[in-house]
Parts: sequence; C-alpha cells; structure tokens
Amino acid sequence: MRFKIYYQPDEIQENLYTFGGEWMLADTYQEYKGIYHKYLTGEVYTLGTYNAAQSKLLIPYKQINIDSFRYMQLRPDIKILNNIKLISHRPIISSKNLNDGYINRYFVQKINETWIIEINELLYKQLVNDGIESKLYQFVSITWYISGNIQDLVYGITTSTGIITKNLQQIQNASKIIPNITTKLSNPLEFYTDYDYVVPADINGLDS
Repeated sequence: MRFKIYYQPDEIQENLYTFGGEWMLADTYQEYKGIYHKYLTGEVYTLGTYNAAQSKLLIPYKQINIDSFRYMQLRPDIKILNNIKLISHRPIISSKNLNDGYINRYFVQKINETWIIEINELLYKQLVNDGIESKLYQFVSITWYISGNIQDLVYGITTSTGIITKNLQQIQNASKIIPNITTKLSNPLEFYTDYDYVVPADINGLDS
C-alpha cells in the first residue's frame, strides 16, 4: 500500500528501467529486472505507472545468503526493511503546537538493544504500514504536552491536571511497550513553553 492515495505529477518518476542489481521484490527478495516507477516519498514499485492490482513493492537489492533466505522462507511474516533508514528526529515546535498545547512524538527501539530513537511521523507511519516484525522492533507514539499549567491545580472539588502529571502518564503508558523509555524521556517539561507572555513595563515612557 502506498503512503498516499494521490500523488502530484512532480512526485512521481515513471517508466524507469533497471537491468538488475538495484532492486528486489519486497515479498520474495528476488532480484528485479525491468520497468518500474518511484515516488518522492522513497517508495518504488514495479510497472511504469502504478496499478493497484499488479504493481509490487521494490526494496534496494541486497545479496542474501542461503541460510538467511531459507529462514525467510520459513518465516515469511518477517520483513527485511532495507528501504527504511531509522533517522533521528527532534521535534520543531510551531505556533499551532503552542495553541494546541501538545505535540505528537514517535519512538522506535530494536528489541535486543537498549538504544531508543525518536523519529518523525512519516517514518513512523512507514514502519506501521510495512508491518514491521514485533520480534525485531517495537515502536510507540505519544501525546506530549508543552503548554499550560505545570502543576496540578485544585479548584474546590475539581482538579486541573498539569503538564508534569500528563507527560508522566504518557511516559508510563509508553513504557508498557518500550520499558526503558524513561531513559529517553527523563524530563516531563521537555519543550515546555510558557504561553502566558508578560508585557514588559514601559520604562521609557513611550506609551504616554
């Protein structure tokens, strides 16, 4: 399945041709020779233009030894995502994020290693759409609060939950999927911005 339903003409390169050594079929890992097309998003499919019934996803060609091939034949549910690079991402806070009071954050970790990478939304969706094997990787998305009351505020019998409490809850929920994510999210006030701006006093008397 492609990332988007519709692509602009300038997002597609059609009727390309490979003589081999460039691409292989994502489902069988067989080297591909022939006509193909690719998208600005990095997706590559067989045929000169996309056909939902016939086009097949291609991934960069890689020599696979016999043992690995036999294992993949026995475990066809495992996908080798050669076309995906786990690139670290640091969120950029926009005015819309400030108005919303939160950002969405995405994290991935290889199951047998301790490192955790924060990635962008596009890469997260790519991992989800490719059905990445849960025995190899685990990933999670969270809502991260960046503006509002820092601490919980109590108004009579009503409590307004503060940013620290909200983000600690998000960390706790995420740790059910990535247990050591607390090492990555150790500061519940990360990206916090005080949205109540204070206008400085007019010490020069310009307003009089």
